[in-house]
Amino acid sequence: MFAYLRINVRSLSLIKRYAGFCYSRPFATKSDVGDSPEKCVVTDFPLLTEAVNTKNFELVSKLVTEQDPFEVKRIRIPANNSRKSPNLIPSQSGRRMVGCICEPEADSINWLELEKGDPVQCYCGYWFQLVNFEDFYNITNQ
Repeated sequence: MFAYLRINVRSLSLIKRYAGFCYSRPFATKSDVGDSPEKCVVTDFPLLTEAVNTKNFELVSKLVTEQDPFEVKRIRIPANNSRKSPNLIPSQSGRRMVGCICEPEADSINWLELEKGDPVQCYCGYWFQLVNFEDFYNITNQ
């Protein structure tokens, strides 16, 4: 079932270091990098390492296939898109380039540079908004 999943222990420790989280436990005392508790960020955002350690394979599957923020995805845009309900694009940085294929038969990609804050409209009329991973996860899982 998980033949496509290639995760080793070394890559999990690197993910924990670069993510900067101390897991989502409510009373974290130290992070894996050796930071003090004051520098440690506690979040409810589920990490892949926790899902693997607790052997919650449904969450692992969801995080790898649906919620991977660094995966290049092709998203089908709903027709009822507006400024009040834009397409949410998760990003860690303040800016991100997004390509919009306005029509299924289009030969070119319209590139937009999104910044966190207000939604941006493509030439075809679709709206996009850049949000944090935690906000994206909370909004999409309601």
